[in-house]
Amino acid sequence: MLKSDFIEIFCDHHWFLRRDFRQRVQLLFSDPASQSKDRSWLSRASLVFALATTFMYGTQPSTGEPTAESSEAPAPPGSDLFEQAVSLLNVSSEEPTTEDVEALNLMAFYCYSLNRRRMAYKYATQSLAVAKLLFLDKPSSLPLTGREILLEHRKRLWWTSFCMERMVVAELGLAPAHAMSKLEVGLPSSQDIPESEMSQFFGPSVQSLQTEICEIKCQIMEAVGHLRRVSDLETMLFELWPCFDTLRSWKEKVPSYISFNFKDGVPEEMSQRSCARGLASLYLRYHQGVDANHLDSRLNATMRQRIQVLAKEGHEAARNNSKFGYWDSVHAFSSLSIISIAKAVAPELSESSSGDDDSYLYSKCRSILKEMAEAGNPAARDHNALLIDVDIIVQGLTGNVEQVDISDKSTNMDVPPLEFCENLWSDVDWVDFLNTCSQWA
Repeated sequence: MLKSDFIEIFCDHHWFLRRDFRQRVQLLFSDPASQSKDRSWLSRASLVFALATTFMYGTQPSTGEPTAESSEAPAPPGSDLFEQAVSLLNVSSEEPTTEDVEALNLMAFYCYSLNRRRMAYKYATQSLAVAKLLFLDKPSSLPLTGREILLEHRKRLWWTSFCMERMVVAELGLAPAHAMSKLEVGLPSSQDIPESEMSQFFGPSVQSLQTEICEIKCQIMEAVGHLRRVSDLETMLFELWPCFDTLRSWKEKVPSYISFNFKDGVPEEMSQRSCARGLASLYLRYHQGVDANHLDSRLNATMRQRIQVLAKEGHEAARNNSKFGYWDSVHAFSSLSIISIAKAVAPELSESSSGDDDSYLYSKCRSILKEMAEAGNPAARDHNALLIDVDIIVQGLTGNVEQVDISDKSTNMDVPPLEFCENLWSDVDWVDFLNTCSQWA
């Protein structure tokens, strides 16, 4: 049931010792009785199987004729296995273990994958607390010889807990629990791992990059939050520019073998890899970071060269992000907002975009969001309302500019001159505008 290829899907984090896990799964099916007393192990195995179910594509096996009750609200994929895992896990407050951290991380990620952010936050904060009790965030003072695997396992588990919490708080608008600058443990590394034990871990590059981009995104959201109290555009630029420098530095560190361009959509070369989900998650957060930076500076392209760079890069990131479609439906609303506003008041951005038509891209992304809502996905129940909010923001920013249907590719939009755009911003209620946009970022 669980192939080694499937485990590659989760390459952006460290969940357990990979080889040991595969061996125990094989034993679970060949000799179930030998594993039946270990509740912690059965809980973790159930969680991995639940996650596997969420990533199974194609037609699911039929369970018989649907009844009136069961057809109303189908359970999320893997929910039975998840509930079984929760009932099996018993985290000791006084004697927690690294296995407890593994299970809590898997629970947080399962909830996050189903867009259940509040439940994910609950498990992520528990995981981080247990990891702190176990001092996973501290370097070991004991000799390294003979303990390389254990120490690297503990270190990577800590960073997985760290990322689970960072991923969720950035999307709930909460403050992270720990400052990365105060942490003493190093990033994942394979330097001290013997060659014979390499199969226990993923390569360290993707997890290190994921850890850094999760932290960068939190820093960006904090900076954007400060701008709600700022009306001076010079101050805004001063706050945002260091965030862009950090994002550029991160992008330059991405190794060539996992470096991709998203101008033409999700690259085929990336989608063919078994670790495509992890890589997509990595780049998605990068584009989200650029999007979030761009929310407060996207229409200031006439002011000076730096803001022209911000506008161009933010608009391109919004276009790239929208191509992920259902991968990240929440942040797609920020992308739609940026694309539609750029089309209305900064046409030179759309005209300079290579290849794709912004109107067509907007239409396709919008239709995906509407289909998710109409399909009855609980996580998409607010999509229609948010789509209306996008239109309201555009109408509010453009004032007397006639609202047009951006989904009609044949429409020739009557765009005001750029000199008009500066005056346009003077009437904007920045507090209301930023509060609305921050709900998506």
